[in-house]
Amino acid sequence: TLTVRELAEFLDQAVPGVSVPSLRRTLTVAAQPWLLEHRPEGRALLPLAALVTVALAERPLPARLVRGKVLMPCEVRSDTLELDRVDDAAGGFVVRTDGVVLASGAVEAAAEPLALLPTEPLKRGGLSLAHFHEEFGFHGPSLRALADTPEVGATQVCGWITGHADPVRLIDGMLQLALYWLAENRGLSAVATGFAEFRQLLPWPSEGNLFCAGRLTSATADRLLGDFDLRDAQGVLVAQWRGVEARVLGAVAETSSAAAAWPEVKELAARKAALATAGFAMPYFHVHEGVAAATTRIGGRDFINFSSYNYLDLAGDPAVNAAAADAVRRYGTSASASRVASGERPLHRELERTLADFLGCDDALTLVSGHATNVTLISHLFGPEDIVIHDSLAHDCIVSGARLSGARRLVFPHNDVAALARLLEIERPKARRALVVVEGVYSMDGDLAPLDEVIALKQRHGALLLVDEAHSLGVLGATGRGAGEHFGVPRSAVDLWMGTLSKALASCGGYVAGEAALIDYLRYTLPGFVYSVGLSPANTAAALAALRLLGGQPERPRRLRARSEFFRELCRERGIDTGLSRHSAVVPCLTGSSELALHLSQSLVERGINVQPIFHPAVEEGKARLRFFITSGHTEAQLRETADTLAEIRAQWREARA
Repeated sequence: TLTVRELAEFLDQAVPGVSVPSLRRTLTVAAQPWLLEHRPEGRALLPLAALVTVALAERPLPARLVRGKVLMPCEVRSDTLELDRVDDAAGGFVVRTDGVVLASGAVEAAAEPLALLPTEPLKRGGLSLAHFHEEFGFHGPSLRALADTPEVGATQVCGWITGHADPVRLIDGMLQLALYWLAENRGLSAVATGFAEFRQLLPWPSEGNLFCAGRLTSATADRLLGDFDLRDAQGVLVAQWRGVEARVLGAVAETSSAAAAWPEVKELAARKAALATAGFAMPYFHVHEGVAAATTRIGGRDFINFSSYNYLDLAGDPAVNAAAADAVRRYGTSASASRVASGERPLHRELERTLADFLGCDDALTLVSGHATNVTLISHLFGPEDIVIHDSLAHDCIVSGARLSGARRLVFPHNDVAALARLLEIERPKARRALVVVEGVYSMDGDLAPLDEVIALKQRHGALLLVDEAHSLGVLGATGRGAGEHFGVPRSAVDLWMGTLSKALASCGGYVAGEAALIDYLRYTLPGFVYSVGLSPANTAAALAALRLLGGQPERPRRLRARSEFFRELCRERGIDTGLSRHSAVVPCLTGSSELALHLSQSLVERGINVQPIFHPAVEEGKARLRFFITSGHTEAQLRETADTLAEIRAQWREARA
């Protein structure tokens, strides 16, 4: 094993000499689509398999052997990476990039194959490949190599690998096989860090799958060691990998707490540690020292604020504050029990009647949480004989409600009305009831459901429709009455209008509005209402006051829409991708890279602009973003300053990595 000093001396002597054999390998996304798709802990790292292929390159077959050690990971920061393999006369090699040594060792002719791996009883893994890649893997589509669900045992795993003639994908497929074993047996993930030796006995096949068997040889709390055999479809040995070492992601120190040892707890700890290691401050849980509106105060500093749902600038409005304070003086701080058990306050029914009148519905019912409203509503009204069909970008509360209902849950691609039509055509006749769920405004992308088209489909197939107006009430429509007003559809065309009191209405809670008979049924049977405390008097009064201000001041939603469109246009003029955002007050800035999203957010905070990043695993890698929530209180000067600063920081980032 070479020491760092020996490596330095070796490079000093070898690089200038023209007689020293060397190989330069240029990796690009165009030629190697996986280059940016290997992202353990959110960072794009060069796969260990790529180092192996560079070490083996241009070495003669039938047998060749690599003995080496990986000295440090290589972070890929652009779509092009230059690697040099420098060889000495004795067969040693060094792979390096930008002066950083990545691997060292020797390449030599391989003798007889090593003993094949022993076998043990195996069974088909219960973890689907889709779930595996979503929850435990960190490989983009171009690098994913498992052809089918592997078989696993206590210490072994085997399965088929599809490489499409790409050696990196074939070799990394062995590691993905081991990663599947770790996910299936321990609920953990890991990243390879080194190996003892790799021997290739036959050329890589140009087509077809290869069969791989892997065996765990030793393990500690945070390190694993294993071996692999790789065969072709006829069972002929193609390659062997021995002494492959991996670091367990999310490994934490031993603790007496059982909960701290749970895989999901460890995984979160690892993500937070990775952020700190990469030099990023945790971007969440900032303490606001006043009203979070178009501006806010954090840590004694004033910020332009884009991390608040205070769309109409009503949270903190004097009339809303006064109504809440008066309610506390009159009724106290709590409803003290469910409204069914202990009665209600006059404010409760007044708010519900005002909501119903504002929306143009028969009646409405309010609950203490917007999230809980969807969960309890969907799970209560639908069951195993039914289907719930929702958009692929549906909020967690919709997905959770559908799962808890026991109904068959079907998903259609985002805003794909044709796909929804096909689902209803095929599946509606099989179900007692069918519910379609869409959102007035989708909070991640800021686009709208095509409500008029969805209504036509639901009517044609005899389905029920739930519209989540959390981010559209007070935002869409000439007077802020939401998606129904924006699309000009009859209120009765939608069975359940759901929304929140915590955004445009400056309070806390949720509501559902619709036909009188259905709302009355829910008032006596809905678990999240019957068995939960009623809205506090202060929250009820605040929402009621905000709703009355909205009804009397339609200029607020008009100003909000104008400010939102102004900011979208500023971003587009500066080449900032705002994605699908239209008409709403949600304006994403798509960065693709999680690291860039974090960098932009942290740099903006340093410049007095507060905006939150959304990055992996909250969204899949490649879809990271900043998410700006515009309010009617933002000025054009604030929005212009923000767009200019964002464009400047992004340009500096790109220049530094050019």
